Amino acid sequence: MVVTRWWSRQRIVVAGRHSLVMAIIGATIGLAIEPISTLTAEAATACSAGTVSTDNSASPIIVVTFTAPASGDANCTWTVPENVYSVDYLVLAGGGGGASGGGGAGGVATSWTTRISGTTTNRSTPLSVTPGDDIAVTVGAGGSGGAGGSDRYSGTWTTTHQTIPSNGHDSIFGSITATGGGAGGHRRSPFTGVINGDGQSGGSSGGASYDRNLSSVTSASTSTAVGARSYGNAGGASLAGSYSAGGGGGGAGANGGNSRTLSAGCLAESCTSFYHGGGNGGAGIESDITGPWVTYACGGGGGVNSNAAKVITGGGGTAGCSSAGRGSAYAPLYTDYNTNALPNSVSLAQWQAAIGTDGTDGFGGGGGGTDPEDIRGRAGGSGRVVLRYTIVDPSCPNSSNTTRSTPLACPTEVTVQADGTSTDVTALTGPVSFSAAGATLSVVTLPTANPSSGNLSATVVNTSQLRISVPSGSSLIGGTYPVIYRITSSTGVTSESYVLVTVEDPNQVTPIRLLADPRVSTVRLPNFPLGDATNVLLCITENSGDGHATAATVSVPSAVGVTAESRTRGVSLRGTRVNVQAVIDDIDLVAPSGANLVPEPNSPRVFTVNVSNTSNGGNNSCSGGTRSTMTLDAVSISATQNLFVLFLRN
Repeated sequence: MVVTRWWSRQRIVVAGRHSLVMAIIGATIGLAIEPISTLTAEAATACSAGTVSTDNSASPIIVVTFTAPASGDANCTWTVPENVYSVDYLVLAGGGGGASGGGGAGGVATSWTTRISGTTTNRSTPLSVTPGDDIAVTVGAGGSGGAGGSDRYSGTWTTTHQTIPSNGHDSIFGSITATGGGAGGHRRSPFTGVINGDGQSGGSSGGASYDRNLSSVTSASTSTAVGARSYGNAGGASLAGSYSAGGGGGGAGANGGNSRTLSAGCLAESCTSFYHGGGNGGAGIESDITGPWVTYACGGGGGVNSNAAKVITGGGGTAGCSSAGRGSAYAPLYTDYNTNALPNSVSLAQWQAAIGTDGTDGFGGGGGGTDPEDIRGRAGGSGRVVLRYTIVDPSCPNSSNTTRSTPLACPTEVTVQADGTSTDVTALTGPVSFSAAGATLSVVTLPTANPSSGNLSATVVNTSQLRISVPSGSSLIGGTYPVIYRITSSTGVTSESYVLVTVEDPNQVTPIRLLADPRVSTVRLPNFPLGDATNVLLCITENSGDGHATAATVSVPSAVGVTAESRTRGVSLRGTRVNVQAVIDDIDLVAPSGANLVPEPNSPRVFTVNVSNTSNGGNNSCSGGTRSTMTLDAVSISATQNLFVLFLRN
């Protein structure tokens, strides 16, 4: 299988003293290009990637993974590459730290296929993006572990060394946020009251602390976003009375387990049945966004509760998966608290095998809980952000002279009038794309602003064409938007690309020709229509290639409800269509210093007039929208019978 390098216009901006670094397989990961299928990850500079192909797709696919450094969050900026209009993502927050209860898993927000306990949920709508845009990325750190939460007795009761665990940190990709996992419950004894006894809420919430006698804990809170599926669950409870243990942290795939009454004995010594084991951590979620199935976001196990200096068989709650922290099965005596000395009955190896563990960084698992008399609640694992997108196949556009065995989807463009009429575009066969016999055509995504408001329709007409229509008054008027389409072969091989749909308003501006006497120094614009959009951005810009080194000044009077801003060789006006419309015929074109406003005939000043919609998903840009050309040319007085518009202002 061949790996082709494809370098894109992406960059990282590092915030603070923590930086993202390129991964070396087997070392700490900062920013990595994940291996897909049987391919080896290809080293690349920050936020760049190699081009790879998966076994189930004919399109070149890029997978970029962001992870946090050893401590603290990672912050960077990802620039959308050229010709990329949609991106799938998995945003995973940091897991919560453990105390008595296990830490909750970091929240998960994803558009990609997931699997929980063998049940698969298919890919949903990817995020629409615009080439060249900068999108902020934050990868959240795991929460810190805390002490078990019991007061200590060394002649008198003391509240020293009561470290409170912390929640995991949020991970963010643009508008998508995954909430950090909740910390495990931490409780002081009734001698000094309760502090943080419940598991904390988060992406998944932490397990309850020992002796809380709860039947439930705070429900998980997860981030929601358009097109995203969010996952998170509640932590487990501490159900028994005295000597009950910590609950397990919630996982993305299941609730954390409740504390347990042990029937087994102790390692090396016998135990009675009143010792209690921590709840098991909740199961995580599987994703194959990087190629192979990987499990993320598992809950940490709750800690044991025993007043014996022993390793309690089965005392620690199990981790929801191997990347989360297990609960501690070691139960120190009060007198062991400050010295952490091991009793004679417990060897160093036994102790090391029994204490709780941290969540693994990059997988968002909760930290393991510990015994009430211990200080070793464990840290949650940091999160990650994974992006997956398709780039333009270097074989595009398709050549009929090339023999292919897999489908090839390529970009194409279409202009549609926003008047309800439809336009058919060939997307599957012909000079643009290629598909073998038996292939099918389907629409993957419409513009982000479209689904709830019916602003654009794209349907499959036949085996090779899409039919696209835009109703009058659509909020997409004055912009260019991608419709992502997919070709699927009879054997299940897929290829994706896009149709760029430019939406024009038939009631917006038309070409304008201004003819004026070359002696005038000021020309006032006529009032031209702005179409149907409620809120507009009108940009008037003299073209740099019209042969005039010094541009005319576009003078706009102050007007209520209109914001005017100077721009290179022109001006922009922003406001409601009604307010902007009212000020157009008060706009003057003024001669630049030392130059004529109206040049000699056949050397006109040429302006681009761009009208874009600024509300509800409109293009909102001077570089996109419905464009017209405005020409200012000279004419002699004797030729006034040929004028479209004649201006004689001095």
